[in-house]
Amino acid sequence: MSDVAPLIDTWATDYGTLEEEVPDPEAMERLRSKDTPRDWPMPAVRFVNQSGTEAIIVQNGRFDIEWTFASDTEGASLYPGYDALESELQKRFDEYRDRVRIRGLDITPYGAECRYENPLPECSAAEAAVGVLTQWSGEPAVYLPENGYVGVRLHGCADPANNDCSSYIAVDGDPEAVPILSIVVEKMDADGTRPLGGLRQAHDELIDLFFQYTSSEQHEKWGMER
Repeated sequence: MSDVAPLIDTWATDYGTLEEEVPDPEAMERLRSKDTPRDWPMPAVRFVNQSGTEAIIVQNGRFDIEWTFASDTEGASLYPGYDALESELQKRFDEYRDRVRIRGLDITPYGAECRYENPLPECSAAEAAVGVLTQWSGEPAVYLPENGYVGVRLHGCADPANNDCSSYIAVDGDPEAVPILSIVVEKMDADGTRPLGGLRQAHDELIDLFFQYTSSEQHEKWGMER
């Protein structure tokens, strides 16, 4: 936390709201070695911009940028694009690393995760699961339940020959909730030589999976521009 505190003033103009959230258990497990004591984990600190659509998140070895669509916020529907978000993340990461270097330490990213989540209000969880399993090209061969939890998770890679990634596509939903489509790609960079731990490569893999597991009708509805 001592490295984060000075950034509160530095980032106040662009990220004026400071929040805490429950520690990400998956991130903690990836960072913990077998000899690391299981102390109470450090909570994630979120620096949020004025519109609430963008945040920088810091938690020990985790450093994220998050963009969220908010239909009730002016201008929020205008996705800034990956290049702009990557540039902003690199800028803030460099500022954070400069703070750490004051203590004689350095930070090198050895991996990256790229995550996409989108609600699917136009269909039920069961319909969304069938859509993902058939790449939105088939009809269900069995009765789709209207009650109870429905979920599906696929683990794979869009192009195993060219992408050294760990990827999954998931649909989760309860009867009372809108189903959520998730695509998550993890990219390891054992040598620490790729910018931001290979984030761009993880993003390229995610885009390939997005086109494989969503339909052209959905793209049009979401206002996607090529």
